[in-house]
Amino acid sequence: MMQTDQQVRVSLTGDIRTAHQGLTKLVEFEQSCQQYQGCSIAVDLQRLQWLDANLSAVFGAMMHRLHQTRHLDFTFDSADLRGRFSILARNGFSDNLNVQLTDGYGTAIRLRRFDAEEDEGFNDYIDQQLLAHAKLQLHPNLRSDMMLSFNEVFTNVSLHANTTNPLFTCGQYYPSKQKLHFSLVDLGVGYLKPIQQHNAAITSHTAAIQWALEAGHTTRPKEEGYYGVVGGHGLSKLHQYCCQQRGELQIISGNAFWSSLCPDSCQLIEPFQGSIVNIKLPCPK
Repeated sequence: MMQTDQQVRVSLTGDIRTAHQGLTKLVEFEQSCQQYQGCSIAVDLQRLQWLDANLSAVFGAMMHRLHQTRHLDFTFDSADLRGRFSILARNGFSDNLNVQLTDGYGTAIRLRRFDAEEDEGFNDYIDQQLLAHAKLQLHPNLRSDMMLSFNEVFTNVSLHANTTNPLFTCGQYYPSKQKLHFSLVDLGVGYLKPIQQHNAAITSHTAAIQWALEAGHTTRPKEEGYYGVVGGHGLSKLHQYCCQQRGELQIISGNAFWSSLCPDSCQLIEPFQGSIVNIKLPCPK
């Protein structure tokens, strides 16, 4: 570990999209910062061509963890935040950097963080910011089902992630692609540890993700549920909905990157401690 009083520059380059390569770049960013302790990191965006705005949840979660564990502070060139990457000033990512812009386009689903006890705030955010988005056009019954699914995902983080860190969320509608992306990130122990404690036959991150996606699979006592709701359907219903809409569900945990576009296997990724859920939905006019 390197401790220095000097400011350190760390660069992000190329395209960072909601895909295996983009998530790999963000994980590598966190790993490169972990060698430093108690200093300021200047994040260089000069060679970054594109950043999917929903990945602000991943980026923000990583910076939060690095601040907590390595006492690192982060700075950005305000010209980047007001210029090429102004979306980071419009979606709340740079609020604590004192760079804020109004989202005049109405495309951003703001970056938020939720502690474990903020289930009501999380539910309001999902209902009003994501599911009420005009481009989704959800039937009321489906909207209710989706609320339950997201609530179960949030509850599982509260019960099983074994972390005091908040949950990070962010989304973005891309008019040119007619797609909506949404990301949800926790900094807990990931899928494998709690599932393996429940089912010793699960020995890899890939197997843990695939187990969690099966309807009815839950590590909660089925006779108890949580607030009277039996678990085991949150991820499976999100998966089902994404497939029905010809979208994509991605789950990243440990060294596994799973996508609903290739459900029978996982790509390997540099290890991420925690879990990332990405949802990509088409929104035709």
